[in-house]
Amino acid sequence: MPKVVGEQTCEVKVEGAWQAVTLTEARTVYGASSRRCPACHGQVKIAGNFTPTGGYTMYHWRRHPGCPLTPATFSGTPSQHPQAMG
Repeated sequence: MPKVVGEQTCEVKVEGAWQAVTLTEARTVYGASSRRCPACHGQVKIAGNFTPTGGYTMYHWRRHPGCPLTPATFSGTPSQHPQAMG
C-alpha cells in the first residue's frame, strides 16, 4: 500500500526491524505487530476515527510530556519515552 503524503505514520516491528507505515497499514496489514511512535518510540495503539472523512488515530499507551506528536501534553522539549520500545 503506497504512503499518502501527509498521512500520519507509526512504526511496526517486521522481521525484527522497525519500519514506518501508515496508520491504515498498521491497523489492517500489521495488526498483530508491535507498534511504536516514530517521534518518542513509546508504545501506541491505533483506533478507528469515526468522522465523515474516516481514517485512524494513533494514541500512546502511556502519555509523556516529551512527545511532539501529542500537542495536548507536549512540554516543548522533545525526549524519548521513558518506556521506549527498542
